[in-house]
Amino acid sequence: MATALEAAAGVMRGDSRAAVSSFARCWGAQQSVALDVIVTPDSSVVIHPETVVTRALRLIDSVNTSTNCLHTTVGFGILVHKLTKLTGTVPAHIASTTAERCSAFSYRSGVIGLLLRTNELDAAIAYHRELEYSALLQRNEIWSLGTFGGDIPQTPQLILSGKPRLTRTAANVIADVTDLNDAYLYYLVTTAVPVLLSYDPTFGAAKDKLAQAISERMENGITNRNARKASATLISSLR
Repeated sequence: MATALEAAAGVMRGDSRAAVSSFARCWGAQQSVALDVIVTPDSSVVIHPETVVTRALRLIDSVNTSTNCLHTTVGFGILVHKLTKLTGTVPAHIASTTAERCSAFSYRSGVIGLLLRTNELDAAIAYHRELEYSALLQRNEIWSLGTFGGDIPQTPQLILSGKPRLTRTAANVIADVTDLNDAYLYYLVTTAVPVLLSYDPTFGAAKDKLAQAISERMENGITNRNARKASATLISSLR
């Protein structure tokens, strides 16, 4: 929470370097929750969270992403993700059409924020198509999920050294299968899980748990027909 407050303070001062540096230290499940508590209107610990969001929107264009350094990549990506999740709009200049690490990470960050905010299946479909033809986006997907879960160390240039078992990452994905909306579920079963399986075929020794979680989600009801069909397809492949 202290680091999340430092990030908010950097935003309020208009200090992009300090803000991004603090955001970069908020990569992980618990840290993400702390950031949400800072800026989410219904649960914020600050008096005027909307002011933090407004200042952050102004700040985003002043971040120097050309350095492509690791802290900037992660910090800027988190900023993009949180703003997209809050506003439902990805910053206009965020795109995947580049070979740079920072752009790939921020592009994915915006997509995930959009899925969580809007539940738009088209956004998940478009991201899946982009990833199919981009080795960088595929590597970024593994790196993002694996580092967020703490199974893969944060390394420069999205380097994937070795092939550790993705135990904590698998647990995070299984929890998301249960809890998050249909568009995000579609993203998981069509994009995230297949890419993670290409890296760790055992899925953190949790393939059976994943299949069970998807089955239970289907039993509880999946409104979107495409998400239901894709979920059934993945279950068949897992078994």
